[in-house]
Amino acid sequence: MAAPGLTSKQQRKIARYVRDVANTLGLTDWQFTIATEPIPSMSGTLASCTTSYGRRCATLRFNAQLPGMPPETIRETVVHELLHCYLDAHTSLYGVDRLIGDNAWAVLSAAVHRETEYATDAIAHAIAGFFPLPPQM
Repeated sequence: MAAPGLTSKQQRKIARYVRDVANTLGLTDWQFTIATEPIPSMSGTLASCTTSYGRRCATLRFNAQLPGMPPETIRETVVHELLHCYLDAHTSLYGVDRLIGDNAWAVLSAAVHRETEYATDAIAHAIAGFFPLPPQM
């Protein structure tokens, strides 16, 4: 069953597009799942990518308004989320929280997360134009 805001056909189209962009980015050995539950429109978030520790698989979740977004926005959003497959590994910093304490960990993890988002977004913006536009939703 398709998520609210996405028909089954739209979900298949975005899944194929994600696969094509991932292959071009060199993520040929990664598996991607498109979550059926959309991100709420009021959240302000266009998409998310959740990677699985120790595995080359990720789940992408899109805003319910995806079909109405400009194709350029969809393209840059998909590129951005797929870049997280390369960049998210360093954001976990496993075990550091036990070494530095809760307060320091809260500050460090928030800063690393923020800066990773900025870097991911800047790279996606710089390279998205080299990718084809998504299919008509």
